[in-house]
Amino acid sequence: MSDPDQTLDEEEPFDLEREPLDVRPAPFEIDWGGDGSDLTRPVRAHVLAALRPAAGPYQPPLDAILTLGEIDDEELERRRVELGIGQEHVPELVRILRDRALHTADSDSPEVWAPIHALHLLAKLDLSAAVPDLIPLFDLDFDLVGDELIGMLGATGTPAFAPLRDYLSDRSRWV
Repeated sequence: MSDPDQTLDEEEPFDLEREPLDVRPAPFEIDWGGDGSDLTRPVRAHVLAALRPAAGPYQPPLDAILTLGEIDDEELERRRVELGIGQEHVPELVRILRDRALHTADSDSPEVWAPIHALHLLAKLDLSAAVPDLIPLFDLDFDLVGDELIGMLGATGTPAFAPLRDYLSDRSRWV
């Protein structure tokens, strides 16, 4: 007989690739997608493509973003200046934003905030070259990312038009 008071340490970590497709999330939880037959849900294959497996550790100064936890925009801006995060960091900020392990990290860990911080930091930079890498994030069931991304790509202007048009014309994308 199993002990109902087992520690959480014995549970396996969340694995997005093995999560069953037919499981609908509880209200206010992230929907990691289905098989594509229900276009009111994200498509798992698109979610997996949007969130990439980690490609190695993050180098300074961006490694600090993983330790910030929940902070407000004012504190994030103070840390951005302190760390010297600028235009040259756009590719790594996009990598953080699309890091599957960070999106599926334990909700009590500071790492789970890193993609949000990366998104807010990217909003202050020129995203022209990064647009194709940002478009797949619309496949996530995460309102904050979608809402912020719309504004960010709108501010980018012309470089965002063609990739957005292609995405919006793809009938396999969820509503």
